[in-house]
Amino acid sequence: MRVLDGDTVEIQIKKRIRVRFLGCWSQDRTMKDVAASDMIKRACLGAKCLVHIPDTKHLLTLGRVLGYVYPPDSDISINQILVEAGLCTKERP
Repeated sequence: MRVLDGDTVEIQIKKRIRVRFLGCWSQDRTMKDVAASDMIKRACLGAKCLVHIPDTKHLLTLGRVLGYVYPPDSDISINQILVEAGLCTKERP
């Protein structure tokens, strides 16, 4: 997995796929974006995370799939964790 910014990661299944977090918006290139990226790295890098893509209407947008990423042994998505930490918002800023 590679963290691209505060609300997008790139994963590899059989090829690399970018996953844009649903319900989670980060202000690109801000201190909160950097903090969100760091939180994603701590929770997910080197770990086997679960990626949930809720339905086919979220399959591809701007070359990315839209979905939720769950860190290991967590029932809460990193998407929700970032919003609750105040690093991202649920709505587009």
